[in-house]
This record gives sequence, structure tokens and C-alpha cells, in this order.
Amino acid sequence: MVQHLKISGILVLALMISTRIHAQECGGGSSLSLGGTGVGFGIAAESGSVSVPFVMRSNHVIVSVEVKGKTFDVILDTGMPMEGIILFDNKKSQSLEIEYDEKLYVGGAAGGEPVPAELASGYDINLEGLTLSNQDILLMYQDSVKSCAFEGEEGIIGASIFNQLVVQIDYEKQQLTLIDPEKFTYSGDATSIPLIGAKRGTPQLKLAVTLSNGMTMDRTVVLDIGASHALALNTSPNHGVVLPEENVRTHLGTGIDGRIFGHIGRIKSLALGPHTLEDVVVSFTDLASASCGANSHGNLGHEILRRFDVTIDYSGDRMILQPNSDYSSPFTFDMTGLSLERTPSGNYRVFELVPGSPAIEVGMEINDIVTKINGTSAADIDRDNLTSLLRGEAGMTLVVEIDRPHETVEMKLHLRRII
Repeated sequence: MVQHLKISGILVLALMISTRIHAQECGGGSSLSLGGTGVGFGIAAESGSVSVPFVMRSNHVIVSVEVKGKTFDVILDTGMPMEGIILFDNKKSQSLEIEYDEKLYVGGAAGGEPVPAELASGYDINLEGLTLSNQDILLMYQDSVKSCAFEGEEGIIGASIFNQLVVQIDYEKQQLTLIDPEKFTYSGDATSIPLIGAKRGTPQLKLAVTLSNGMTMDRTVVLDIGASHALALNTSPNHGVVLPEENVRTHLGTGIDGRIFGHIGRIKSLALGPHTLEDVVVSFTDLASASCGANSHGNLGHEILRRFDVTIDYSGDRMILQPNSDYSSPFTFDMTGLSLERTPSGNYRVFELVPGSPAIEVGMEINDIVTKINGTSAADIDRDNLTSLLRGEAGMTLVVEIDRPHETVEMKLHLRRII
């Protein structure tokens, strides 16, 4: 999720990079569109719609866009209200040879020191059969660790698509359908969920959560397709959310300015219109640790949305949901207690351990370098495969090879449910 507010030359972005699948990207807060005047779109087909393929990576929808003849794989994110695109600083984005008009400093959800960025205006962004015109480009600088955390994603796009078009997401076909709102009608029997504030760039919706203690609460949350988790709930005293007895305090995600911490636990159920999902893994956000807005109770992320065929229609102030084949899939969580980040050499470094977890029990330590898992080089294990390994099934064993300054150690991790 990306949230921004330009104040006195500082662009504040609540942007977090998932280092485990349960990364937390906060919702709410103020926003100010950076898009220039005259932004628009053009669809080549007379039907007023275009189909665009996507891939799933780290529980994000990744689409390919073209800027100045070069293709970038970017995260699709309702939580980014900026008209235009964020590009991460790398050799490809540098090769565009864009003359940036303005230097900014970008702050993130962790409240750390802002980092430099540059802004340019008036560029076209192209998808298959679609042109987004007069768009901003924000070049965001990263250090090597955050570059490795993104690992293949080259930017983020949001408002330029959602503000102007109806967006249908078919997860089974991995296909987006982008439709001119003036040519969109819907007459099916799927569930229509009202959206609040979509036209202002911060879409919110109402849902009901039943906590582990049996208390049911109505919540207003930000729609955040760029958040890889299922649901995040703010835990400030005035929000009335009680942590489940079984929870772990852990790292939730990495922002451009530091790490975000909070708790992970389960709620009994989440009701979204007539649809009820049970035993949901939830991020409970420390407001002192993450820059969440006070206007929402949290955000609804991609781990929920991917269980439906989704139509997001800002012009009609609604989201249309039809359960798909993943609707009843269980909500899973890491079974090792490891928080890992990619190193520049391609291995994984342990930067946090959950107390009492399997990783602690076998003697793993902070700064251990994981070089192999089950005989496969860490450099050959991407984030999606890593997540699958760490979540596994209770009772499974992972054989992990560790490099330490003066020794190489092999450890056997016996997976079990932590929450």
C-alpha cells in the first residue's frame, strides 16, 4: 500500500516491503494527488475495454507497463493515490534519461529519516491496448537491502488505473479487464460492497470482525490490494481491538525508512457482506510503529481479495465480489519463527526470531546466513518458494545450512503452528 502527502517538499509514503508474507501496509491518512492537469486514458478497442495479463508474485498483482519504450514490472495497488507511477532506482529506470523537475524527500511508515526521490511530469504510460496520458513519474531511491526485498518488482501503479477505469481481476485466469466506466454495466448476482471515499483516492469499506474472545465489531477499513496480508487492525485504545491470547510480536514489514513491528494473531471470522471467512490471520498494528491514519480501523489486503473474482468500480462507489476456487483455502502463517531478508550475495540473513519458535529451539541466531534449504541453494529460492517452505505443514522438517563467521552449521527445523 502506498499513501502520500506532499508537505514542504517532503512526500510521505506509507510503503512497506514484505519480507514475510504477512507484511503490513497501513491504511488511512491524508492524500494529495500529484497528477498533473489533463491526465486521461485511451483504449484502442471500440468496445472500451482491454484485457491485460498479470502474474502473482509475493501475493501481489504484477503488471507490465511501458514507459519511453521500456517495460517495467510493477505492483498494482489501490493504496497508491498518486496519479502516475513510482519507479525504483535501477539501471533500467536510469536508462530512461528523464529530466526530473523536482527533488523530494520520501518518508515511510516507520517514521525514520526521509530518503531522496525525484519527480517528473507529463509522460505516457502504456499497457496492452491502453495509454495513460500526462502522468507523473516518481523515481524512488533505495539502498541495496530494500532493492533485494523488492526482488523483481520495479515500481508501483495505482490511482492512474483505478481512478479512471473499472478494474476486473480474474485470479484463476491471471487477467485484468480494464473498462471505460461509461461502457460498463453489471447485471450478475455477485455481491456488491459499497466503497466510501473511492473518488477521493482512499477507498474504504465496512466489514464485521469477530475476535478470538467472541466479540463482534463493525470496522471501516481501507481497500488495499497492494497489501499482501489478509487484514490489518489498528490497536490504539480508542479502536477497542483486543489482541488474541495466542499472538506473536514480530516484524510486519519493511518500509523505505525502517522496519514495522506489531503482533500477528487470528480472529474467529471476518464477514464481508454475505461472505464469512474463518480463522483469519491478522496483523495487529502498533500505531507507534507505523504511520496508520486515524480515519480507518485498518486495511483489507490481498490475501482476502484473491479469494474472489473482483470488480473495483470507483465510478459506481462499489466493489463486486464473486467467490472463486480459493475461497475456502485456509489462512496460513510461518511455522519456523524466522524473519529473513535477502542479502546482496543472494543468501538470506536472519534478522529476527520469534521467542519459543522452532528456530529458537534448534539454536538459530540473529545474523545467521542461510545458504541452503533442503539441499537447494538459497540464491535459487525466490520469495514465493521461501514462503511455501516456511509455512509448509506441521510435522515437516526443513534442513537448513547456516554460515557463521567461523563455521558452517546444518540444522533441522521441525515445523509447527505458532499461532
